[in-house]
Amino acid sequence: MTAKKGIIILIIRKTITIILLLNLFLNADSKQTITWDIPIEPPITYIKNNEYLGYGINIMKNIQSFMPEYNHQVRVAGNYKRLSLNVEEGPLTCALGLFKTEERLKYMHFTQVPVFSFFDLQIVLSMDTFNKLGKPKVLSLEKLLQEKGFKLGVSHGRTYSKKVRDILDENKDNLNIKTYAQSNVTKSLLKMLVRDRFDYMFLYPDEAMYYSKDFKISKKIVTVPILENKDYGYSWLSCTKNDKGKIAVSKISDILLTIREEKKYMNFYIDNISSNLHEYYKNNFKNNFLKIFEE
Repeated sequence: MTAKKGIIILIIRKTITIILLLNLFLNADSKQTITWDIPIEPPITYIKNNEYLGYGINIMKNIQSFMPEYNHQVRVAGNYKRLSLNVEEGPLTCALGLFKTEERLKYMHFTQVPVFSFFDLQIVLSMDTFNKLGKPKVLSLEKLLQEKGFKLGVSHGRTYSKKVRDILDENKDNLNIKTYAQSNVTKSLLKMLVRDRFDYMFLYPDEAMYYSKDFKISKKIVTVPILENKDYGYSWLSCTKNDKGKIAVSKISDILLTIREEKKYMNFYIDNISSNLHEYYKNNFKNNFLKIFEE
């Protein structure tokens, strides 16, 4: 082979390489991008050491792994009002954990199945109090408020579910209700609970476990469903209401129908609640949550 032929072959090889790389770049660039909006709501979605964490993030990544035809980027929305506006504006924005409302249905496509199954607000007790009460599976808030000397600690300004609010309003002069307004109020209340400053408080089970683990008291507390409150809530995944969003949400519905059957999907939430609730949650997950399907 002459030097001239060698140079020509080298040029051809480099040209082919450039064409292949350019083709890869163009194909990658042609992918649509889904922007995933998240609120800061530990332990569902939050940031720690510049990393996105939470069981909501785990579910989101699980879904994304089945959608290689899209590029994916995460954006922090801060709160649900901003998040809802971002989904509406698009051009292709999706979000986990939204409730279906008549208003949102006007500008969002929702999956046909819910993405989250979660316990509603519950009563938080120290483990000692839980044992003294006989390890109850459920507690009546109305009855607890009538127990002499059995004190409830509540956060000033925090909004609870309507049924709980109604009961508290009916008992606004009840001396067993103690209101606190410290900064970092959730952590402060949990610390006071284990120090016997009062006997019980309200939190969502996953929220209670997250904050209690933060200062190593997770084994000292337990959450119990409220008799007067509904047990479970369900929330959905939504995308921008346009053709792109309709296609994406249809694909995600199919993905959810598959991955929700896996044990690890159920465990994303179970790993964030106290052990006394595990069987209760599993039964509802299998017998109710997996059967929900809306056209």
